[in-house]
Amino acid sequence: MDVEAVALPVLTDSPVLTDADLVEIVRGGSAGKHTAIAERAAVSETVSDALISHADEQAVAALMGNAGAEIGEASLDKAISRFEHSDVVKSSMVRRPKLPVTIAERLMVTVSERMQEWLMSHHDLPATLVADVMLQSRERATLSLSYGSNVHALERLLKQMHRHGRLTPLLVLRAICIGDMAFFEAAMAVLAGIPVLNARILIEDAGSKGFASLYQKTGMPLRLMTAFKVAVEVVSGTAFDGGERDLERYRSRVIARILTQFEDLPQDDLDYLLDKLSDVLGAAA
Repeated sequence: MDVEAVALPVLTDSPVLTDADLVEIVRGGSAGKHTAIAERAAVSETVSDALISHADEQAVAALMGNAGAEIGEASLDKAISRFEHSDVVKSSMVRRPKLPVTIAERLMVTVSERMQEWLMSHHDLPATLVADVMLQSRERATLSLSYGSNVHALERLLKQMHRHGRLTPLLVLRAICIGDMAFFEAAMAVLAGIPVLNARILIEDAGSKGFASLYQKTGMPLRLMTAFKVAVEVVSGTAFDGGERDLERYRSRVIARILTQFEDLPQDDLDYLLDKLSDVLGAAA
């Protein structure tokens, strides 16, 4: 309880302070003391919750960045609500080694695209949510299926997702099923370990052995190869009509054709595509 010059080293390092001691100091201490407690080598859930309830932005950001801090799901949820406008707190939270799925999902809709990329690369999230967020953020950048200068940034992101096991076959399938050829080409290249240009050439060779060879090199399940081939053929043979809201109509045509030409998709993907078809038809209307 002394002045900070004396108290901070003790608060940071002393092993004899109990949770009750620390909570009491959090409730009545200064911002500097809050940060010192947040940076302890080990912080219990009880103390973490007290900090999230009473400390300022700097201390809570330090807590979120502390790998030795135990933080319960309810406390993380409280932190998002209390610091909903704080990028520094949410950025530290996004980079925690492990987050409950419910917290990661909530963060996905409140953080910047850069932080969304980190969440998708490092945390387990439902495939549907990842597909929606990725494709929506890319759509905000440009209403085109050719992303030109963004292809290198996209490839870097997909490589990072692949390293962390997040570039799943279902995500790749869903991307091509809503007509995002740029995403599909980059994903196939990353999974196969070849340049995007090479992957593009093999994808365009869907009618012969080129596509089959590329697909097998990606290591994705053989049972899905027919679905991918159908999707590529449909996307390649479907054009914009040039009218208002042609993006929505384009996607509705692609999804409808895939659903009618390949009925053996996994049920989760059929449900996803039916939801997307409903969405884009509503938007086009």
